[in-house]
Amino acid sequence: MLDLSDLKILDQKSILNVLVENHANKIPYISCGDVCISMNPYEWLDVYNEKIVKAYSDSKVIDETKPHIFKIAEKATRLVCIKDQCIVISGESASGKSECMKLMLNYVTRKHNVQDTHNHYLEFIRATSSILEYFGNARTIRNSNSSRFGKFVTIQFNTSTESCCSSKSDILGCHISTFLLENSRVTAKSNKNSNFHVFHCIL
Repeated sequence: MLDLSDLKILDQKSILNVLVENHANKIPYISCGDVCISMNPYEWLDVYNEKIVKAYSDSKVIDETKPHIFKIAEKATRLVCIKDQCIVISGESASGKSECMKLMLNYVTRKHNVQDTHNHYLEFIRATSSILEYFGNARTIRNSNSSRFGKFVTIQFNTSTESCCSSKSDILGCHISTFLLENSRVTAKSNKNSNFHVFHCIL
């Protein structure tokens, strides 16, 4: 099943049965209307290669493609010509939110063939992610590299040109903001939790 809204009985038991079956079949994504539900397989699946990128970027009717975070990214870059778009990535700790954000940025980077000066802004955003992790990530009981802060990434497209929705659309700039940093971790942390990575690097 590709969309939970197709279930005849939409209750917790039915949803969990579908998710368990998809997880066993190594299908990490499923839709529920416009929402893409992602399950962390805790292993690397070959569902992010160039062939997959091309399948979504070249699709004439994006709504008819299978559920994937690339589908969400592709749809947003197409609709940005009409109005501003926003993608919200949320979930439990260790669910793969940071990795999802990186994969979506990689998709947009590859889709837009980052070669010119404008599109290199995306490369800057990708490069700063690792630096931010040193200052904002820490080991927790559930995750050895858990983000203890929020990120808001803005990608600015040139929507004034006819090619704004094509694979050659101009990216005018990018901006990344951080918020909700878990400051309390610096002075008081619980057992089996560590401080931010940067302090361990200093030691």
